[in-house]
Amino acid sequence: SSYGAALACRALKGLDESVSLVLCALTPCNPPPVRPVGAIVAFHGARDPIQSPEDARACLARISPAAELTVLSGEGHAFHRPSSLETVRAAI
Repeated sequence: SSYGAALACRALKGLDESVSLVLCALTPCNPPPVRPVGAIVAFHGARDPIQSPEDARACLARISPAAELTVLSGEGHAFHRPSSLETVRAAI
């Protein structure tokens, strides 16, 4: 229902079943009530006017100190570049 969820679905299209969960974070940061078991990889636009990459990094640290954040240069809140979607697919 969110645009972030739609972007995640576009990035995941065609991947195998090894990806078990996609978590779309919301602002403000509200960590989930349970700790994640697997690896967390996250993506954020460098020019996001709604939440800065630094705030996204702080939010992820509250969820899992081992979370990996990739900041996509040239992207804002919504990712439009095919290269960004390829970066997401390659990381997951």
